[in-house]
Amino acid sequence: MASFHIQPDFLDCIKDVSSGVYSEDTFFINVEPSANQVDEYRVKVTLNGNAVHFDAGEGNLFERLSDQTFSACLDGKRCEFRTPKYDLTQTSTESLGPNFSSADSYKSCGNTKYVVGDSFGRLGIFDDRQRLVLAVQGHYADVNTVRFFPSGQVVLSGSADMQLKIWSATDGHCARTLRGHRGPVTATAIVDRGRNIMSSSSDGTVKLWECASGDTVHTYARDSSPSDAINTMVMQDSGAGQHEAESHQQEFGTAGKSVLAGHDSGVISKYDIYTKNCVLETSNQFMSSCRAMALSDSPSDPYSVYAGYANGILANWDLRNPSKAVHHLSGTNDSEVTAVHVQEGQLFVSFEQSSAVCFDINPRLGPFEDSTYLVSGTNRISAFAASKEASETISVGSEGFCAVY
Repeated sequence: MASFHIQPDFLDCIKDVSSGVYSEDTFFINVEPSANQVDEYRVKVTLNGNAVHFDAGEGNLFERLSDQTFSACLDGKRCEFRTPKYDLTQTSTESLGPNFSSADSYKSCGNTKYVVGDSFGRLGIFDDRQRLVLAVQGHYADVNTVRFFPSGQVVLSGSADMQLKIWSATDGHCARTLRGHRGPVTATAIVDRGRNIMSSSSDGTVKLWECASGDTVHTYARDSSPSDAINTMVMQDSGAGQHEAESHQQEFGTAGKSVLAGHDSGVISKYDIYTKNCVLETSNQFMSSCRAMALSDSPSDPYSVYAGYANGILANWDLRNPSKAVHHLSGTNDSEVTAVHVQEGQLFVSFEQSSAVCFDINPRLGPFEDSTYLVSGTNRISAFAASKEASETISVGSEGFCAVY
């Protein structure tokens, strides 16, 4: 896949010309068709009457499709760019930041609130207008994962300091600290109504916790490689099935649920939370660490998993055939995939050294068609979460970056 990079302040160039500050201006678009090649294109901006005109050179095209979307066709290579609908970047890092590392959202009665974690161990709660209403010093290191409990009144956080904490989203009181991992906590999940939670760690384990007591109910790990570090984890709910009427001590609502863990080896393992069995392991087809995962949100596609790897590969797995990925896409510069998010039939992916991309998931053509690059200036996007509108996604990242696409 070719990579596209547009000048971070290209919108300012357009505004300066349209407002009459300058009669013309230019901005660049860099295209990387391969790891060793960068092609630079210049787009001239002029005003023709009241309309802004773009000239990308002979045979090339650049045009504005909507307020936030632009399209380019450069020597036959096509892409779209999407700018933020709202830029909520935090200019002050006194209470939070500078680098946001995780995010989650909670919707109720038409209102949405957000929680973000930063690289200094702090958590922040934002209201429906994205105003910071609560900030707490939660951990001693990066907050790698944050989750709202189903009530929306409680937040779970997990950190590189190897701890999990349960917080009041109202006053910031820490109700419980969970210790037991021997490596950084990398991901979390809330089971059912929240009496149990799941966590993964670079120590190679997934743990099932009981919140009231703080006890570890069970520890899951690969039999063949129990210390194979886990970088990402997602929970899957397939219905209670045959265990619906049964219960385990200190377990509530675990029947019919499973977790998938992405390992340093590149293997993705799946565990039945209730039976404690490892039900499948994918191959390490791409010989690279699995760094991020997301499940399909389509009821008609319950077996699809999207995984990103340290070598820049993005893969679509069908859990019915764990021996080989159904589709995969290679980046041009081997930039590590840092986040994967699925929402309303769109796949959002961020990379360590390049732009974040949004794909339309097309069951007929595959999931990696019709790519749109998310314009985030010079900031790297580290996490995505659903926004208050179903069609909007909030993203957070470096230097206090926070924007809605």
